[in-house]
Amino acid sequence: MSTRQASADVLDRFLAVANELRNTGGWFEDWSVLRHAALTLPLIDADPAALVRDLRRTIAEFAKRTRWWETAHGSLRQFLAAALVREDESVADFCAELKRVQALFRAAKLPRGGTGEALAFVTLREHAPKRRVSATEVGRMRELFTEIKKDHRWLLDEGEYPTIALLSTTGVAAGEVARRVEEILQRLTASGFRSRGKLLPVSQLLFFAPEPDAAACTRFEALWKEFLARGLRMNSDDYDEVALLAFVPREASKVVRTVLEHRESIDTLRPKPSRNASFSLAASTAFLELVGNDPRLRKLSNTQAALQVRSILVARRAAAVAAAS
Repeated sequence: MSTRQASADVLDRFLAVANELRNTGGWFEDWSVLRHAALTLPLIDADPAALVRDLRRTIAEFAKRTRWWETAHGSLRQFLAAALVREDESVADFCAELKRVQALFRAAKLPRGGTGEALAFVTLREHAPKRRVSATEVGRMRELFTEIKKDHRWLLDEGEYPTIALLSTTGVAAGEVARRVEEILQRLTASGFRSRGKLLPVSQLLFFAPEPDAAACTRFEALWKEFLARGLRMNSDDYDEVALLAFVPREASKVVRTVLEHRESIDTLRPKPSRNASFSLAASTAFLELVGNDPRLRKLSNTQAALQVRSILVARRAAAVAAAS
């Protein structure tokens, strides 16, 4: 399938896909993950109803080809299915490649990552020559993980695999990457942002900003303050979205206005998204609209969506553990 050349209709097409998912879904759908999975589908040049049919068919194929204990069998398969629809690939080939690359992760002595590992694989594969991840690329990821962990022994874990995988696609030396990531984190902390665990993946995303690191941090802060000025109650769960929006080359007021306009429309979906989900979805559709046809930034959006899906699944597991204790 081909990617659309214009992004002005991203919101309308996303709403069309989301509503079609609702019309063809059941009572027990995982709407939060499913809608985040569908975020990039509007960029595909195809009818929304056809996209949803392909997505549901791919989700069902994942269910048939995987066992209940495997990472790709649970709610994560919805996100993985959207990636396959986007790239027009088969579930069989994807699962075979995932197992092969998981073996490379073990050989590189990377900690077992479950959800984070599968999401990192998707990121690595998007950037790998002929979409085939090599031991060299996994080794590069291991080098970066080890280097950044020196500064964050207790914070960095497999949850950051998607952003570590993205960092591994650069040609910058691991030590230099770690140094800049740490400096970005320190700048954000000095500006009053809290929760270092939530700031760490944000610092890794902002590493890719086209402007100097100090300017990227200033832009992040400006967007944050603009959202607060518009009456939003912001918290550390919103860091990922604000980091993504920091890449949009527009004034903070324009970016925030677009997000809020998109959020009004997204709030009309049924079942109604939660506060966090509607903000996250609106930030993503606004981002895709405002960056236009920049393929590099669109790939960055894929990584941010992966982080959001990972956060949803981790929070859900934590809630289940708390309820059982």
